Amino acid sequence: MLSFVLEAVKRVAHRAAYVLLDASDLLPGRREETVPPRGLVYVGSGDFRAIGDEFLHYAVRLGGLTASDRVLDIGCGLGRIARPLTAYLDATASYEGFDPVPQAIAWCRRHFTARK
Repeated sequence: MLSFVLEAVKRVAHRAAYVLLDASDLLPGRREETVPPRGLVYVGSGDFRAIGDEFLHYAVRLGGLTASDRVLDIGCGLGRIARPLTAYLDATASYEGFDPVPQAIAWCRRHFTARK
């Protein structure tokens, strides 16, 4: 139970550290709808878009992913890989993602489900 509380405190502290950066991203054109606020990103660092695009490139070139495939994203988080897949996958494809962090799933549902 203590580890759960410590993790929650850690997430809140992380989010608070990014309040000003996230606020500046709200200016028109600074952040697209499918890129989460920096304070929500709890795994990984770097450019959210560029890393997702790079992983899509690996999936296509090395893994043979085609636009009509079915994708299961285990540990999808905030959709770092789901974001480029929305443009790549066609209408016959499917995507399912799951993650143990309910806030990440809720964010993805709000920002990706309506798009595709």
